[in-house]
Amino acid sequence: MTNSRFKKLVRELKADIEDVSGDPENPSSPTDAFTDQILQSLTEEGHWPQHTIAHFKHPRKASLGEISAFGVDEDSKTLYLSVTEFDETLNEVVAISKQKITAKIKKLRSFYENATKGSYEMDVGSEAEAACRAIEEGLGVDFNSVKFTLLTNQKEPEDLELSPFDDFGLSHTIQVVGIERIAELYDPEGDHGPVDVDFVDLAGEGFPCLPAAETQKNVKIYSAFIPGKSLGLVYSHYGPRLLELNVRSFLQATGKVNKGIRETIEKSPQKFLSFNNGITVTSSKVELDENSHVVTLKDMQVVNGGQTTASLSRALNDNLDLSKIFVHMKIVEVPQKHVAKVVPEISRFANRQNAVNEADLTAHHPFHVKLEEIAQEVPVTATGSRNTYWYYERMKGAHRNLLAEASTVAQKKKLLTRFPKRQKFTKTDLAKYHNTWAGRPWMVARGATKNFTAFMVDLETGGGIPEMPNEDFFKQSVAKAILFREADKIVNNQGFGGWKAQITCFTLAYISKRINGQLDYKNIWESQALSENWHKAITVTCHEIQQFITNPEDGQNIGEYCKKETTWEAVQLMDVEHDYFKLIDFEYVLPANESSDQELTNEQEEALAWTRTISANEIQNLAIWIMSDGQDLDNKLFSFRAVGFVPQMATRMNAGLEFTPKQATWLKTLWEGAKDHAWV
Repeated sequence: MTNSRFKKLVRELKADIEDVSGDPENPSSPTDAFTDQILQSLTEEGHWPQHTIAHFKHPRKASLGEISAFGVDEDSKTLYLSVTEFDETLNEVVAISKQKITAKIKKLRSFYENATKGSYEMDVGSEAEAACRAIEEGLGVDFNSVKFTLLTNQKEPEDLELSPFDDFGLSHTIQVVGIERIAELYDPEGDHGPVDVDFVDLAGEGFPCLPAAETQKNVKIYSAFIPGKSLGLVYSHYGPRLLELNVRSFLQATGKVNKGIRETIEKSPQKFLSFNNGITVTSSKVELDENSHVVTLKDMQVVNGGQTTASLSRALNDNLDLSKIFVHMKIVEVPQKHVAKVVPEISRFANRQNAVNEADLTAHHPFHVKLEEIAQEVPVTATGSRNTYWYYERMKGAHRNLLAEASTVAQKKKLLTRFPKRQKFTKTDLAKYHNTWAGRPWMVARGATKNFTAFMVDLETGGGIPEMPNEDFFKQSVAKAILFREADKIVNNQGFGGWKAQITCFTLAYISKRINGQLDYKNIWESQALSENWHKAITVTCHEIQQFITNPEDGQNIGEYCKKETTWEAVQLMDVEHDYFKLIDFEYVLPANESSDQELTNEQEEALAWTRTISANEIQNLAIWIMSDGQDLDNKLFSFRAVGFVPQMATRMNAGLEFTPKQATWLKTLWEGAKDHAWV
């Protein structure tokens, strides 16, 4: 990136942070807004777990240290701590001094060490106090390592070398995320540019391969074995851009597959090649040297094996030894003009062996493409809106890209009038709004990645989301967005001192439960606002919710307590009584005769009862049979769609999610059909 692009990025970043922190109804400090925005991007790349803002800097006792946010990866048993140096006055590219970096990291370490000793002073119930508790109690785990991170909108010194502490005693790493790294996360031009990987330049060497076959005109297949370190370096450098055509959510080594990958890396690296299924990548041009070694892959995309790739990157960042690890890589060379058509097909069939279906295709999933189209065709007609539009951002950075394409200030202003920043929502936002209102606040509390994955599972398996959105669904989604954002502002204004996100989603989920989820979205859409009675209902309810979730049983960590379905079950038993429920019922709830609730058929009741008699392991065994023997039968019952559906049902059961009547009925039909064909 040129220096002029860096300067532009600094200014754009400053403007965005001013927009977020300057919201009069939901104010936050520029430092917190910056911290939250950058860590969200790092989380999406799989380089940070779900984070909690925990700003703490004692006004008098510098020895107590400083912190801006924290997170815990319970699977790798790693504690993530960050501190921020954000200069809100910057309009130019300025390098942060080595002395400032050293001082900030030392303060972060001091916070950690004081927390381990219990020698901290702060408000009970705050996020900073939660960070102390997370450190002191270890969330029930013994941390294997600590990752110290400094976030800054300044540039790293060119000769910066970060050495671990000599006297820390625990495995740890130190990193600085400055404007150059932020450019990779944030810059519109960088987000969607071609991924041309020069392995010699990036990793110091190419890797051997053999041409395997030419499957069709202009499509060639290569078979290669890439060093694990080289593959990890590619993801560390390019991040999710490698997965743009097949965006599988990387769950930060939380799923069984990822746990297995991590365990093999740590304990049996020499067995990795035999244990791992390998990866499939596409490239518009494969460049080999004279020894038939891959040196460059143009337009590289990982269409199968995103979890393997991201896991190796995470292991590399955690300083694990990857020297004994090699990964089988199938390279499909396909002309650029055919990529959009061919890659999704390759992805579907490449993932078939691992029982992964369309739920893994996110940004380019037909559902999200259609919702984006609808959003750009349906104007807001509320008074004073000037026919603005809500912008559905199905691809990261798309709204910024749109503005970046404007060649003049007037054009940019016109675009902002049509698509205001405040009327933008993303795929993960959509999942958050949906699952909150659907009564899954505990899933929302688990973080954007896990929550979105649950949303996609529901989409693919008939879990209460239409196969294809229409205008009504879009307006419902916008109504839920308005509801959630207004509730978030209300909760923020109560001065609770922390846990705003958890209080908001549990509050709305509770209200939804009390009014049977029957939201009259049309009134909210038409007014683009909530009534006074809605405001009062949220205000009263959120105080009851705050008292409940911030006083967990047995002194549990609040953040972890909110991630449990049992917590939601307990919340539903609360007896919150006020007249506003009835008032919003009158104003904003569909009449009873228009209720979406339908009486279950006998078949559905029997199917739901049956699902409670089987295990996730049994469902997985059924999936294996369908993928093998079932596919060899001339029987439409065991369709390709069923190949993806059954494993997702096992995933639902493992995640503690209930089956819908439609899901239960289909699963029972497949089960009985398999038994009819001698499956045991």
